Amino acid sequence: MKLRSLALALAVSATVGATIASASLGGQTRNPGINEACAHTAWPNIPASCLTGNVNDAVRVIPIESDAQVALRHRFDVAFGEDFQG
Repeated sequence: MKLRSLALALAVSATVGATIASASLGGQTRNPGINEACAHTAWPNIPASCLTGNVNDAVRVIPIESDAQVALRHRFDVAFGEDFQG
């Protein structure tokens, strides 16, 4: 009998807690700010809006082909022919 009362009290308190939590949130969502959006980005996937500093400096991008890209291009050429222009 004591276990049943304890289980009932636990279930009621969990329900009340969930009700209070959902009422305090109000079903509203918010968009993350710039600091929150940029906090977990890693190079090279950093969006331009996350970069700070002198925006007037020219940036040179040096394309580097990885071994995986070379192998994928080879597989693509074999599958579709080297003269395929997609």
